[in-house]
Amino acid sequence: MFLANFRDGTKRRKGLLLQQKQLNSTRATLLDYQAKLNAADRHLQGTRAKLEQRLHGLGAFLQRLAAVAAGPVASADQQLKDMPAGVTIPDGPADGADGAMGSAPEATQAIPPAEEEAPPPGAR
Repeated sequence: MFLANFRDGTKRRKGLLLQQKQLNSTRATLLDYQAKLNAADRHLQGTRAKLEQRLHGLGAFLQRLAAVAAGPVASADQQLKDMPAGVTIPDGPADGADGAMGSAPEATQAIPPAEEEAPPPGAR
């Protein structure tokens, strides 16, 4: 009876060791996957910060344009000439690799304005 119990215990131990090996492998795979997801999250946070900066630059440009549209007609031509040729946006790393998503921009990039369409006849 002792030998039968001993053999059963040995079989059970081998099965548990095999299960432990499989679970350790699964855990290692999941930890690797978690590291990849964390890297992707950092990249997306950096991209979000850059897009927020670009949106802020576009908003500032549109506010200036709205001020021209709401202002007196007599000074509109001069105000339009004073408008920048494009929207200035911060140009920084998009992946957040520097770890400072809210830091001051290192350089700026201007987005050129769209091609102007000819006004319809009789306009202006």
